[in-house]
Amino acid sequence: MKSKPFFPAGWRRLQRQIARANDSVLLLDYDGTLTPIVRDPSAALLSKEMRGALTRLAAQKKETFGILSGRKLDQI
Repeated sequence: MKSKPFFPAGWRRLQRQIARANDSVLLLDYDGTLTPIVRDPSAALLSKEMRGALTRLAAQKKETFGILSGRKLDQI
C-alpha cells in the first residue's frame, strides 16, 4: 500500500500559518512526508509540485526550513 504525503494538500493551510507568524522553523521529513513511502528508497523521488512548494517556501524571508532524513545528503 502506498502512502500519500501530507503536502501539497495541506500547503494552503501551512502558508496561512506561516504568513501569520513573525518567524518560524519548519522541519520536514523526506520519506513519507515530502515523498511517498516506497519499497525501494531510490524510487522515493520529489515530485515537480513538491519541489515547487519547497522553492516557494525557501523564498520566504521569515521562514527557516530543513529536511530531515536518515539518508546521506547525496541520496536526497
